[in-house]
Amino acid sequence: EVRAFALLGADAVGMSTVPEVIAAVHSSMEVLGISVITNYTGDLAKNTLSHEETLAIANQASTKLIRLATEFIKEED
Repeated sequence: EVRAFALLGADAVGMSTVPEVIAAVHSSMEVLGISVITNYTGDLAKNTLSHEETLAIANQASTKLIRLATEFIKEED
């Protein structure tokens, strides 16, 4: 699937965003999607990351995501 999306010009492929958005919209929720790319697929990258490395990258991004969410909530209030 990843190779097919890459051939179509995709730069990233999400694992669960679309099903989660569909469920939220079905429940009449407003949706804002924010994603963090934590690793490249082994098929397209020269070096694949371990699960621990992927978690470390996600943890690094968490500080920025918390700041982003905090600022977004302030603007919406």
